[in-house]
Amino acid sequence: IMVNLLQMMGFEVKPKQVETVQKTVVPPPKDDGAFIVDAGGINSFLIDQNVEQALKTDADCIRKYREIARMPEGDIAISDICDESIVTDDTRDIVSLNLEDTNLSEAVKKKLQEEFSTILKLLDFRRKGYDIFRKWYVDARLYYQIMIDTSKPQDGIKELRPISPFRIKKVTEIDRTNQFGQKSGSTIQLINDEKSYFVYTDDTLKMLGNGVKFGKDSIAYVHSGYVNDETGAIEGYLHKAIKIANMLRMVEDGLLVYRIARAPERRVFYIDVTSLPKQKAEEYIKSQMAKYKNRMTYDPSTGKMKDNTHTMAMLEDFWLPRRDGGRGTEVTTLQGGQNLGEIEDINYFLKQFYKALNVPTSRLEDGSVFNVGRPSEITRDELKFAKFISRIQQQFSELFMVTLRMQLILKNVIKANEWDDIKQDIKIAFAQDSYYEEIKKSEMLKDRLNTLSQINEFIGTYYSKEWVRKNVLYQSEEEIKEIDNQIEEELANDEVQLGTRPGAVPGAMDVPQVPEEAPFQGPGPMTPAPMQQAPKPFAAK
Repeated sequence: IMVNLLQMMGFEVKPKQVETVQKTVVPPPKDDGAFIVDAGGINSFLIDQNVEQALKTDADCIRKYREIARMPEGDIAISDICDESIVTDDTRDIVSLNLEDTNLSEAVKKKLQEEFSTILKLLDFRRKGYDIFRKWYVDARLYYQIMIDTSKPQDGIKELRPISPFRIKKVTEIDRTNQFGQKSGSTIQLINDEKSYFVYTDDTLKMLGNGVKFGKDSIAYVHSGYVNDETGAIEGYLHKAIKIANMLRMVEDGLLVYRIARAPERRVFYIDVTSLPKQKAEEYIKSQMAKYKNRMTYDPSTGKMKDNTHTMAMLEDFWLPRRDGGRGTEVTTLQGGQNLGEIEDINYFLKQFYKALNVPTSRLEDGSVFNVGRPSEITRDELKFAKFISRIQQQFSELFMVTLRMQLILKNVIKANEWDDIKQDIKIAFAQDSYYEEIKKSEMLKDRLNTLSQINEFIGTYYSKEWVRKNVLYQSEEEIKEIDNQIEEELANDEVQLGTRPGAVPGAMDVPQVPEEAPFQGPGPMTPAPMQQAPKPFAAK
């Protein structure tokens, strides 16, 4: 079977100065789930048995993840994770770009913010952000084709088109050369170069034995970050819950079967067959069974009599022969199953299922209320859950970083080799559900101010102001400089607004003086008005 790979589609950005890669015998790390093939061996990629089995394994894992997501328990747990990760709020953005740690100019920062807003609009993230994150969390991988106008690449990205994870796979092609040892005469393989691209196949292409290559920069690829060290395959966050989910369903099905089979009470008919032969005794019992089970009923729709036979398997009665002759026919009741209300096994596996998904088991409790108390009362499980949410948000933010990089390079905002220098300082900030967060900050500030009031009298003798600001208020160097500048600006503004003159007391209200009126200069000397005599004090009678 001949497999043909069609011409490379998409695009690939290369820096103007390509650095020479040092030769090595160490293969590239398997940290992105890519298939590693030798140079020239890509033609057999789609018919290689090992590759085909690996692709089938990845597809089976994705199907299992989606099956867990369709379970009621799985849907609730995943919804809790997605609700904490993607917080929709009309007053603020779901995600934002934080450029405080970068050394870029204000003009470049403004341009980065504009292009980041463009990326969010292309993804329609305000409306579809929750669904995009949930899809990535469940499938453990996300693919978008970066589509541009090839005649005007400087216009940037025109569309981000999603691709099914069943149809595309990343491939790393390695160029090896053999080198002979000078003393031992043995041969070792040195890696000269490596290049990555994506291979796209669908049902039609598979029937024709074809595939399509996409440049690595034309596909935005984000995975979960969990890589199997042995196989190099990408594993999802739901992978460790597969076994627990299967056991949970098995226990639920077993309990349901037990309840249905053992819950009803059954009748036991002891039939006295005396000394009848075995064949005659069986015929006699069957006639008794038919006698008790056949019922003539009236059908009002047709006006006819019908012979209904009630033969419910789960409510089957027991018919037992008796030959002792001392006792006649007897009918007794067989008691139903006991302890049918015990569901400890289901609760155990359900808690294990939530633990496998890193969701606090306290959220399983029925009727639990939302506690808005002090953050010191938050359980350890909730704290661990918050850290887990922060980790997966950071991993998911790679989607914005990949698309933002291509947008900035296409629009000539930065060069291809400049991105590695600034990407470490660019942060993606997610909106937090943050009633707990606000209470936490408020309580921390309150405790710091209380400590500051207690240590205030020792400042200047045992502690310096700088030590207090760093170790009590936990202010960084940047925050100290910024706060000092703000205080100086506020004092300067107060002086201007209040009209403070040189020599006046700082911070005191300075009322300008009104100049005294000049005395009236008339034609002659002014005669002072006669002084009125002061009234006498009131004398008590």
